[in-house]
Amino acid sequence: MPLPGYDHLPQGSLADRVRALDDDDVRRILDYERGHADRPAVIEMHLRPGISDGSRRTRRRLRVARG
Repeated sequence: MPLPGYDHLPQGSLADRVRALDDDDVRRILDYERGHADRPAVIEMHLRPGISDGSRRTRRRLRVARG
């Protein structure tokens, strides 16, 4: 995991920590999150343009964000 102790980090501290990661590390975290806790708010927090969680909703949101 790109963030040591990810499972024990409070949800409120994840946004700042993830912001500093590159896209590959964010994808790894998203894959891990979906396979374990699968917290929708955390998944949404990790998404950025160009990174999709594979859901239709996210793909639609990314298309709108890109224009």
